[in-house]
Amino acid sequence: MKRRFQFLSLTSASNHSGIVPGLKATPGRRSMGLKTFTFRIPESWHARITGQHVRAWATTCLATPQLMTSVREALNSRVSLRLPADLIQELVRCTGLSASEALRRVIAAGLRSTASLPVPVKPTFPTRERDSEIVSEELVGEDSSGCVIIRQRDSRGFGYLRTIPIDRETYLRSKGA
Repeated sequence: MKRRFQFLSLTSASNHSGIVPGLKATPGRRSMGLKTFTFRIPESWHARITGQHVRAWATTCLATPQLMTSVREALNSRVSLRLPADLIQELVRCTGLSASEALRRVIAAGLRSTASLPVPVKPTFPTRERDSEIVSEELVGEDSSGCVIIRQRDSRGFGYLRTIPIDRETYLRSKGA
């Protein structure tokens, strides 16, 4: 019962952004108060960003401040990201911009920094060569257009019916019969 009371008192003392007044974050650690930020971005960015990317880029921008240019593309798409509220508050304080403009500039800088990186390639794994050597072949007949139909069997015992676009005489000459 005591734990429940402590949880309720901690919840009632917290504000809507998830940050508890009176508690200070230790240097180097962020509190877990996540907030949903919804803002406009260019359409070309929509599938290229995640909350994890934006958190990393914002942390980098705060650690190593740099000049961030404004976004000059049409802002015709919306995105909602769950980000640490204190990280974004600190970004707004340092830049003097609104949260949405600061986030757009951070994303633009992050996308420019990753644009020169090569696209990751999936590694290919060597596979064993299939044992599908043809061991027998027999003439079955011809289809309505005059093409030859043959039956082949491979070394595993699987049978295949194939239509070859040649006439019967040409097929028999190629087989030496």
